Amino acid sequence: MRMSYDPDTDAFYLSLIEIPEAAVHRSEEVAPATVLDYDEDGNLLGIEIYAGVTERMDLSHLVTKGFSFGEVRREEWD
Repeated sequence: MRMSYDPDTDAFYLSLIEIPEAAVHRSEEVAPATVLDYDEDGNLLGIEIYAGVTERMDLSHLVTKGFSFGEVRREEWD
């Protein structure tokens, strides 16, 4: 699982697996500014939340199994 946050676009992405290039076959907006990405077989690959993330989520308190979000380095996705 990988999390990323881009403060320039105010977008948060939670990747459930390592997503190979061009693996996203379908994206579905399930709520305002919330998109689910699926592979060709319908498996959920990731979740994107954009537009107002910092208003909807307190990223300073996001904790996952032993480290806080503040300790996670920002990575650029190719």
